[in-house]
Amino acid sequence: MFPTEKSFIAPLGIIGSSQIGEKDYELLKEGFSRGTTEPDIYDLEAAIERDRLFATFVELMNRLHSIKVFWIRLAPDWENQGREEFWTNEKLNSAESIGSFLTSHSNDTLANGHVGLTAYSEIGQTNLTIDTHKTIKGLTKSADVREALAATLQSLGFEELQEFHSLEYRYYHWHYRPTRSKSRSKLIAAMKKWGLSLWKAHKVEDESVTA
Repeated sequence: MFPTEKSFIAPLGIIGSSQIGEKDYELLKEGFSRGTTEPDIYDLEAAIERDRLFATFVELMNRLHSIKVFWIRLAPDWENQGREEFWTNEKLNSAESIGSFLTSHSNDTLANGHVGLTAYSEIGQTNLTIDTHKTIKGLTKSADVREALAATLQSLGFEELQEFHSLEYRYYHWHYRPTRSKSRSKLIAAMKKWGLSLWKAHKVEDESVTA
């Protein structure tokens, strides 16, 4: 049997499990949602399919106008390390430079389901992230910044969804990295050569690979 409706094509790095979870995979679709996590903190989430994720992230970075720093997050459960690490590079401070970096190292960044990516702007103290679930997230103290990001998504043809779903929320799934990507230790060694430095690290008790 084959689904009659178009199925969501998950980005590289994350895949649905054959195990049936609480939610039906047919609910997954491209789109975004807006919310307010706390007073004066505005958030946006976008589920983007594999072929449009990178280009969409670059377009959203272009709306930040000013990027101070870029960082790479290594998930604590990757290779059972139990250690979350953030590696930064302040020279990657534009959509163009970050986009070029990600293109050069796509297997180890965009396609690695154990790696998250964030561009930070001091305008609104805004974090624009592709998390380890390959969901785009914007978190900002500026309502104007959030609305600009939402307007960009709409201009790209993405719908604002009343019910937003992504693999992160109550779907069984797996995180993986491409066969030609680097192990955790080799990626750390490479990041040092690429000009990134360890910003912060801490132990984490448990981070499940399914949700």
